[in-house]
Amino acid sequence: MPCEKHFSNFCGLFGTCVNNSVCVCDSGWSQSLEMSYFDEDGENKLNQTACNRNETVEHVIFGGALGVAALIFLMQVFITRKKIHLQHALPILFTTCFIITVAVYRLASEAALFGVDTAFTLLVNGLILGGVWVNVLDMQKYLVYLSRTYPFIMIKGSRIETVTRFFKTTFYPRLISSLVVTQLIWISLLLKKRSQQEYLIRAFLGFVSFTATIHLFSYWYVTYIVVQDLTTLKTAKTKNIVQSRQIIWIKEELPKIKRYRMQVILTKIGTILLLLLPLVSKFFFKNFIYFVFGYISPALIVLLNGVLKQYRKRQLRQSYSSDSGTDQRLSSGLSNKFMKPITSKSQDSTSSGKSLIKPNFSITINSL
Repeated sequence: MPCEKHFSNFCGLFGTCVNNSVCVCDSGWSQSLEMSYFDEDGENKLNQTACNRNETVEHVIFGGALGVAALIFLMQVFITRKKIHLQHALPILFTTCFIITVAVYRLASEAALFGVDTAFTLLVNGLILGGVWVNVLDMQKYLVYLSRTYPFIMIKGSRIETVTRFFKTTFYPRLISSLVVTQLIWISLLLKKRSQQEYLIRAFLGFVSFTATIHLFSYWYVTYIVVQDLTTLKTAKTKNIVQSRQIIWIKEELPKIKRYRMQVILTKIGTILLLLLPLVSKFFFKNFIYFVFGYISPALIVLLNGVLKQYRKRQLRQSYSSDSGTDQRLSSGLSNKFMKPITSKSQDSTSSGKSLIKPNFSITINSL
């Protein structure tokens, strides 16, 4: 039997095909039954497959994921104080628990191979399920963030308001369908033929690639509208002091929004490639477990960013409560540049203190 042919050579990037029959691996690299397990008689053909396993690389990937996930989990537990907070934190805690478990299991046992070890395969299934859950929720949370941070462009009937309403309406169908398709991984374990198991996993990759592409174009369109509307507001001319301050803030924030938009779009494109490559290439399919951590790395970034924001928000609340003895209230999501203490004559006659109030944005995209 000849060595398997891949995009670079017969034995991958770190092996050499000898006599067109056996792959000899470079120092530090070896062949793995992982994913080759789905080939019929894969155990007996292992010496003809690509050299794709390196313990040092595995320790870096799984150890790094373990460290980040443990940090996110501990920070989330620290800032979760109420039952409602626990409900919001459930996807984060669920996903990080599976990441930690998968990483520890893989680092502790050389036999923990996807497809070969049933327990490890089920854990990876849970990890992917958590990643899908977080990615779907991320888009929903971003739309909520837009509605709170930029209420002056969320006018009823506007493009951004229509898109936001559509995503809110279809949230549960999108979430449920994604979670259901994720079950194809563990269902594949029930099939006897390994080729059928591989078809189910590829079907999962195809569906997730499709939904990730939809999320990419949705995010691009939503942020395009936001940037376009904010650019229009930036050039508005007004003599109103409050509106002038809002325009100044928009000018300062717009470059940051554009940079963040580009970073997220590039990350999503990378995620789609990590899903498509194992789907269309047998070589990349056999490196699927590494692609799993590549796929969830954006989810880890989202989780870490969300936890840090919650932590800063909590610290800000504590700072305001300690600096003033009066009843102060933070307006969630709005820039602190607009959250200035405002006092009226009636307030001065009754109290010498200042009260923090939620500002009203008087400038809107329809007022121009």
